[in-house]
Amino acid sequence: YICRALGVCRSLTIYSESFARSENLSLSGRILYHVVDRFTVQWEELLPLHPRAKYAGFHSRPGADEDLPPLPEPATEGPATAIVTVGSTRFDELIRTVDSPAFLAALRTIGIRRLVVQKGNGTYQPTAIVGAGGDMEVQVIEYSPSLPTDIRRAALVISHAGAGTIMDCLLSARRLVVVPNEALMNNHQIQLGMALQDQQLLFCFTASKLLEGLQKADFASLRRFPDAPSPVFQRCVRELLDGADPGPS
Repeated sequence: YICRALGVCRSLTIYSESFARSENLSLSGRILYHVVDRFTVQWEELLPLHPRAKYAGFHSRPGADEDLPPLPEPATEGPATAIVTVGSTRFDELIRTVDSPAFLAALRTIGIRRLVVQKGNGTYQPTAIVGAGGDMEVQVIEYSPSLPTDIRRAALVISHAGAGTIMDCLLSARRLVVVPNEALMNNHQIQLGMALQDQQLLFCFTASKLLEGLQKADFASLRRFPDAPSPVFQRCVRELLDGADPGPS
């Protein structure tokens, strides 16, 4: 944009707003909205507020009357595993919540036989579930290099509501429960979690409601996230290139 403003060259720019922004634009999005040649959003709810934007979300078009297919039963090797993960963040409230024999009992009712708790760099150390699993193997780790792969193979993932982990789980067709960290400022995690729950793609509970939510959750109601990318971004690129000034030959 700076080069174009100075007349140095003709540049074409496209900005794709983050998948995590379901109710409002990010700071980068607000700055670039009036500057770029094309601006795309992942949530159709943003279109009335930002008429220059083009919809590039996981439905084929805004307001599409289409049913997402049911989420298939998770295919796993060995005992059905649940992974609780906070990623690289500190989320002691979530770890404290799952450190309970009642949490283990809730997992048993949905067929889980192995639990891995990735506690990150938090200060809370689980003690109530260690050695109390009975027929359920319980492992507590800070982090493991194989964690991303393990998550894609898990029967159930209970995660902080980071967009990267959510996308990995949705694209891998994992049963997913997200727990937004309510202590974060300007918390778009809650926005994203609730928006995806409305689409029946996952369940979203606060830490205080996690146990109750697990006991009531109907995982058979979840839908499969589309694995085909939206064609809109590609189309924007073609439109800009087709209309671009090739400059002197």
